[in-house]
Amino acid sequence: MNFKALVSIGLSLAIVLLGANTSVYASEKPVSEVIKDTSDIYTKEGELLGTVSKTHNVTVNEKAEGTRTTVITFSDYTLLPEYADDINYTSVFKDETITTDIYFDNTNKKIIVDGEDLDVNALVSASDNIQKIQPLNDTGGIPAICHYYSNSALSSYSFGCYESMNYNWIGNGNGQGEPEGRNIQKVGIKSSSQFAVAKNGVDLFDNGYASFRQAYAVTLAAAATAGWSGIIWAWSPVGWIVGASPVAASAGVTISNFNSAKSQLGKAFMYINVL
Repeated sequence: MNFKALVSIGLSLAIVLLGANTSVYASEKPVSEVIKDTSDIYTKEGELLGTVSKTHNVTVNEKAEGTRTTVITFSDYTLLPEYADDINYTSVFKDETITTDIYFDNTNKKIIVDGEDLDVNALVSASDNIQKIQPLNDTGGIPAICHYYSNSALSSYSFGCYESMNYNWIGNGNGQGEPEGRNIQKVGIKSSSQFAVAKNGVDLFDNGYASFRQAYAVTLAAAATAGWSGIIWAWSPVGWIVGASPVAASAGVTISNFNSAKSQLGKAFMYINVL
């Protein structure tokens, strides 16, 4: 089964619920593991820019009342020689470390990420304010969140971007981030000094979002491997997350990758705003 098919299966799914064994809890001693992955990064024209290697240091502490997962993610970007000395690329695709603290609260049936109590049941309708991608020569990004498209001559680009996105993919959403905050729409001329940075910012977000979606699919696969039953990524009164360590770790990486993509979205918004 290819990645797209696996993702489509899980669009309405999320954090794993235990089936018949909801009364069985893992050891309350913290469990640590390191998860590594490397992905190619591309422009939307299909041009290879380099690779990003991510090291996720994950600690899972399970207790009857809830599971705390802490993920420290280091992203190491390696650009191809033709981009390695170009500030338009090095200023965007640069190494970063992100720490994400996630608490799956079994008692109150909620998720807390970095101290923020998430309303995972909230739904936000996709906004129609952002322009839709047109079938022109050069397009990039996620149409509903942050993207660009060119005119037929590739001399002028239209950008549309929200400043943030929410966690509704965890609850009753469709497995995708939803836009929130301010929306900007700008036109950038290819010859302008800020154009390349803005376009690369959208490509950075696009690659980061793809990493989130891939981790999301891996979490679904980990749940299936563990043989758990129940609804995934949709809360139910009969079974909130209890989470054996492998699935809790995988879910933590998914949320960490989403946080990273959310941060990259904020940067793209900033780059586009100064066009």
